[in-house]
Amino acid sequence: MLESIKQEFGQNTFQTSQKMIWSNGKTSYYSQLENFKNLKNLIETKLEYIRQKQSEFEKVAKSHNINVKVLDIQDENELRCALTEIILEGLCWTTPKILDKKEAGYVAV
Repeated sequence: MLESIKQEFGQNTFQTSQKMIWSNGKTSYYSQLENFKNLKNLIETKLEYIRQKQSEFEKVAKSHNINVKVLDIQDENELRCALTEIILEGLCWTTPKILDKKEAGYVAV
């Protein structure tokens, strides 16, 4: 899968910014991921894992009479943005290195 993600990047750059949001715009995370199907699949797979762990955590919390409403993920798209950036950053530290972080965003090595 890592090699397929590297190939998707080719000459493309994935732009990230604290000011950028999940959707709404040409350089939004969502619109950029449309050009990176394998990366998008990896993000959605990890998001599903997070949902499962969240559900398990809530069951344990309920058993201890903890109000699980305060544990809810309020904005799943914010989580997607954070997860995207974590995965992109992680791909800069693989051996062999898959991506590099430049001023403009993440690019293939």
